[in-house]
Amino acid sequence: MSFVSVIIPVFNAGHFLEECVDSVLRQTLTDFDVCLVDDGSTDGSGILCDALATRHERIHAVHMGRNRGVSAARNRGIEETEGSWLCFVDGDDRVEPACLRTLAAAVEDGECDLAVAGLRSVRAGGKDVLTVPVPVELEAVPGREEEWVRLFRSFLLFGPVAKLYRRELVDRYSIRFPEGVSYGEDLEFNMAYLKHIRRLRTVDKAVYFYRRAEKGTLSTRFVPEKFEWIAGQFRMVRQYFRDQGLQGGLVENYLASRWWGMVYDSLFEIYRFKECRGVKDRFKAVRSILKVPENALLRAHPGAFPCPEWMKVCLFLRLPFCLFLLLEGAYAGKKSSDGHA
Repeated sequence: MSFVSVIIPVFNAGHFLEECVDSVLRQTLTDFDVCLVDDGSTDGSGILCDALATRHERIHAVHMGRNRGVSAARNRGIEETEGSWLCFVDGDDRVEPACLRTLAAAVEDGECDLAVAGLRSVRAGGKDVLTVPVPVELEAVPGREEEWVRLFRSFLLFGPVAKLYRRELVDRYSIRFPEGVSYGEDLEFNMAYLKHIRRLRTVDKAVYFYRRAEKGTLSTRFVPEKFEWIAGQFRMVRQYFRDQGLQGGLVENYLASRWWGMVYDSLFEIYRFKECRGVKDRFKAVRSILKVPENALLRAHPGAFPCPEWMKVCLFLRLPFCLFLLLEGAYAGKKSSDGHA
């Protein structure tokens, strides 16, 4: 049994897959195995997975048969491996040679159930974004609100990469990635896992290179259900704070700021993809955003997020039609301005 099982879901990642696997095989920690899970690739990635497994004895490949999504692929990897710790790497990303050793050092004393390291977001043709946590040993107990808020603000708990998970907990509580979900599935897995840990440790090193996708992601395509999904994600985080007794002004300000940002982005996304909705559907989308109960946070914390005053008034007074008309006007004004630029 290996100390770490590295699970790599693969879907049409042929262009980057060898670079990804090579970075994993160059680890300075040697007690690990690799599971490549081909999720019904159509670009030859599945054949490459088999070739890599034949070439390297620590790799084994499994095939889903058809594309079922990254959650199903990761779950299959959990079932197919036996390592004491689980590490997830996406097939188009790469890791530093010291990635596993750095994470393993944080858990080697047996007192920690989750290790979290930093990552570097890499965008083609753009500037890299470095996210590194403040090193801390953290339990979910009252009095540690500042550290938890800082960690959630970093968004490092919203994904499964650059982490080690204790398999014993994953198996004991049957924690799996939710399948058939297109947004927030990683956070749902982490929230389910966090409920059962004694403590986590963060490491102030970026050990993971995350390749930001430019096409086909939720940020670059129209998805009617997106607001419902992000609202559900927000509720998971809010419930976790409540369940762990993490309360007070710092937590409330963070939640209000987070909700403000989500509402603001969702309203303007209606117009970012305006051509995908008719006038009636745009009004319905605006009204659906205004009617959710979480908007009470906006009235309680009006200064938590910068936005136009007219938007705040409409949100506070629950005036969906007025907000709709103002958004329509703002969009038309911007379009006219862009046309004369």
